[in-house]
Amino acid sequence: YLHGRSVAAPLADRLTAAGLPTRGVTVYDQQACGLTPGAAECLATAPDVIVPLFSARSVRLFLDALGGSPKARLHLCLISKNLLSHLPEALRRQARCAEKPDGTALLDLIDRVMSSRTP
Repeated sequence: YLHGRSVAAPLADRLTAAGLPTRGVTVYDQQACGLTPGAAECLATAPDVIVPLFSARSVRLFLDALGGSPKARLHLCLISKNLLSHLPEALRRQARCAEKPDGTALLDLIDRVMSSRTP
C-alpha cells in the first residue's frame, strides 16, 4: 500500500487484521506551507473564495493558516463527508461535499459552486 507520510488511518494494519497481509510504504511527504501573500489578501478582500479541501490534515492546516474570521465568504468544497467533522460548526454550513471521494467529483463540485456564483 503506497501512501504519504501523513495518513488518515492505518490502512495496512486494518487490511492485515482482516486477513489480507499488507505492507505500507511511504512514497511521498506533502510539506505543509502557509498561505501565500496573494491567498491571504484574497481572503481579506474578496467577497467569495472557493477552498477545496482533500483531507483532515488539509482542513487542519487551512484552519491554522486562516487564523480568525476571513472577510471573504468561504465556499468549502470537501472531497468527502468525513471531513465535515473536522470543521467548526460555523464553517460546516459553508461546506459542500463531493458526490464521490475522488478528484473528478471534487472538480465537478467546484464547477457547480462557481456556476452558482456567476450572475
